[in-house]
Amino acid sequence: MLKKINEQVKKFEFFLVGRDNITFIIFSFLILLVIITPIGMLKYIFDITATNSVMKDKNIFESFIIGVILVPLLETLIFQIGVIKISLYFNKNKTLAILSSALAFGLTHIFNAYYFVYAFGIGLYFAYLYFLSLKKGIKPFWSLSVVHALFNLTVFCFKFVF
Repeated sequence: MLKKINEQVKKFEFFLVGRDNITFIIFSFLILLVIITPIGMLKYIFDITATNSVMKDKNIFESFIIGVILVPLLETLIFQIGVIKISLYFNKNKTLAILSSALAFGLTHIFNAYYFVYAFGIGLYFAYLYFLSLKKGIKPFWSLSVVHALFNLTVFCFKFVF
């Protein structure tokens, strides 16, 4: 079973890395939506309140600037670039670096248990994309920041537009 999963992951990596940079980012974002949507639906199925207390009192303009532009840049710098580089400095294990990054990302989004699981899952994917970006030969900071910003833009649109 694990061997089969590993083969599928390798095919996925080959598919993504072989694309041009824009397609890489777009597919990375779309795959994130496919992966995280089932977890996001649990919020509605079980009527879970998952309010981000930091953004609660912000108007639409502030929410856009902070949530769609600033947060993706800062969180990418800290939780993917910073945590992964520090983790790899002390231990060359990529899996441990991915888990460390995801845990740090999840812990900063611990508004409740649901939000932590949700953010931890996103953090796993972002940390994995860090290594895929390196494999592709593009700067992880920019590719992750754009994917993160697109994701936050989607959340923003659902909150304020729809």
